[in-house]
Amino acid sequence: MSDFASSLSTASVRPPLEIPKAQWRILSSLGLGIERFLHARKVLLNRVAKPGRMDEWKPYFQEAPDAAKLGLLEGVGTFAVALLPTASGLSLAKLLLDETAAAEVAARWHEMNPGSKAPSAALAVASADEAAIWPALLRLKPLQSFWELEMRSNHFNTLLSVMPDGWVLDPAPIPPGAVIPRLEIPDWDHLEALTSKGRSLALSGAWQTRTPTTLTDALQSYPDQVNVLMEVSPATSADRIFALYEKAEKRTDLLGALLLNQSTLAKVISA
Repeated sequence: MSDFASSLSTASVRPPLEIPKAQWRILSSLGLGIERFLHARKVLLNRVAKPGRMDEWKPYFQEAPDAAKLGLLEGVGTFAVALLPTASGLSLAKLLLDETAAAEVAARWHEMNPGSKAPSAALAVASADEAAIWPALLRLKPLQSFWELEMRSNHFNTLLSVMPDGWVLDPAPIPPGAVIPRLEIPDWDHLEALTSKGRSLALSGAWQTRTPTTLTDALQSYPDQVNVLMEVSPATSADRIFALYEKAEKRTDLLGALLLNQSTLAKVISA
């Protein structure tokens, strides 16, 4: 049993978890959004891999796994995701929990809702690729129409609302008068001014095969090695929210949410 699953199995009950209605609507849509995102990732990797297709994006994918190695949510059963409460709302901490942890979330949910129908067995999912480049790719304007088509715009926007922000560290000069989106700076040299104002940013290898030590190293390694700048949203507490979903043949429903604080688990709120 994983450390997380073990902590769930020994957790005690706290007062009920309170989630604002706006965040509850996000959780309700997130499960199907993740399903569609997993499918869209495979489609994108397959397109980039074809000769003569999307050549301008190939440097971003040179260390990407084969599309066949990325898992999908297949069959009928339950699955779970992990989120952090932050000052701005919810931030996705784990795209998918493994089968053991998801089963423990489902068991705890049913334990605290004994009158409800027992959740079906947890889905066996391949290790979800949590590569740092995905948040950056989701926000690239030239790819927006692709994501919206593959995911549908409402699910795409829901995923964006909880996915941490990211930027591919491309050293190409920015046109005069333009700025880096969401950072609002004219070049990477101005990044230090943002961190001095309290924004938390971190460097990561695009596919997590390595992590650059400095911004200069990250930029100079392009395009041989692609790196990503990630925005880190500090959690407002030690709590972790685990949303539990039931996947049927033609629909996916939010069952409820658990709140884990160290070894303490809050009571479920049923959807």
